[in-house]
Amino acid sequence: MQRVQIESLDAFWRHCVGVLYRRGLIRSRLYAVDGSGIGPEMRVVGLLCLQKDVPLWVNWRLHIGNASEKGKEGEVVLAMVDEIRQIGGEEAIEWLLMDALYADGFILANLKYARQIDVMVRLPEDRRMYEQLMGLLRVLPESWQEHLDVRYLAGHKQTQQVRAAKVDDLNDWEGFVAAAQALSVQAPTLSGFAIQAHPLDQPAEKEERALVATAPFNTAWQGYTIWRNRWMIENSGFRELKKSWNLEEVLWTFRNTVIAATRLAFTLVAYNVSQIAKSKVA
Repeated sequence: MQRVQIESLDAFWRHCVGVLYRRGLIRSRLYAVDGSGIGPEMRVVGLLCLQKDVPLWVNWRLHIGNASEKGKEGEVVLAMVDEIRQIGGEEAIEWLLMDALYADGFILANLKYARQIDVMVRLPEDRRMYEQLMGLLRVLPESWQEHLDVRYLAGHKQTQQVRAAKVDDLNDWEGFVAAAQALSVQAPTLSGFAIQAHPLDQPAEKEERALVATAPFNTAWQGYTIWRNRWMIENSGFRELKKSWNLEEVLWTFRNTVIAATRLAFTLVAYNVSQIAKSKVA
């Protein structure tokens, strides 16, 4: 593996992912981006197509040391998205779901207005908008919708009681507004969502999160239904790579960056082949 040239590795993944699009094996336009540590010095950032029957990795980056996947002005996320638009077409991605690490106004504005991709992202709890959103919805009890929902946590099925509420036309995220106005959008707005949940059998174990989206929804529950697809990148994505494909045990022992990048590429391509082989779309 140490004889592999990085340029040829780039051509390899582009060819493999290109085949997925050309053969119609990627049918969803809903994607998630997330990162996961795979050892003390390595971190993978991946872009996963969230097909319920066959989730597929379409792009990835391997970071060594303390490199941040957000990068300058979200360059890593935007670069991965642009590469997939080149391979799969400009309309390949309709929605992108992102965790709190990627709550960057520049990323959201450039995906929405420069690439026509809607985004939903979790807000960090220390953001002022998080406090404003949760506080506003607490004084509007009629805004909440409540449903039972099933999720898989670390491979285990869990039934939750979930409450969701939304606020439209938010315009006080300064970074997002400034970036959108730089793209000639004069009055950009966001939709905000508050989510409260607890396991049905453990009412004291409450979780609370706030989300923002670049598109409006008719109901808060519709927004939550979109967001819950993001768990696929944790359960069927990174968790399976670590538990079933031994990615974490193998990669971090390689001090050679080329070997690690090659092993990562081969693993993700093999993962895709395995997913397709056991699905009904092959």
